[in-house]
Amino acid sequence: MKTAIEQFIEQLETPKYQDVFGVDLVLTIEKETKDKFIALEKEQLKNAFCAGWDKSKTSLMPNKKNYYSQEYLNKIQDENN
Repeated sequence: MKTAIEQFIEQLETPKYQDVFGVDLVLTIEKETKDKFIALEKEQLKNAFCAGWDKSKTSLMPNKKNYYSQEYLNKIQDENN
């Protein structure tokens, strides 16, 4: 399955026009540039997934700001007693 950016690049590189001599005019993108944008897209997808995952873990908590202290600091205090 191709990502959106891969499909976009493919569309850009598909010949659509011809010059007056009948030669196809094609936009070409360097491999390094393609790879850079594909890697950037994958990083953005990963970040979006992680952000959504983090939000879903804390969405049902009544007080999200104190979650860390309630969950972890209380355990440390209990272990020390």
